[in-house]
Amino acid sequence: MNSKSLIKLSMGLHFRIHRVSQIVLSVFSDCLSACPLTIHALLHVVDGMEAAGPVWTRWAFPTERFCGRLLPEIRSRRHPFSNIDSFVVASNYRR
Repeated sequence: MNSKSLIKLSMGLHFRIHRVSQIVLSVFSDCLSACPLTIHALLHVVDGMEAAGPVWTRWAFPTERFCGRLLPEIRSRRHPFSNIDSFVVASNYRR
């Protein structure tokens, strides 16, 4: 993609993210805790493309590997974030 296309993509993403977050968060305010990380990651997709090329060349394997390690640790459907927190803390202590 050329620079002009990346700028257009970035502007489109920012607009859509802003609009979708207004709609979703007004209806599903209880989902607020899950949204910021996802939205923040989307805002940086174009920056990453400019710095290192297409996302699939650097993002897929590490993300899938991390999810593969993380998913077995989530034992509670009701409180998955406490399981994730425990996993991250335990992973940091193992290093």
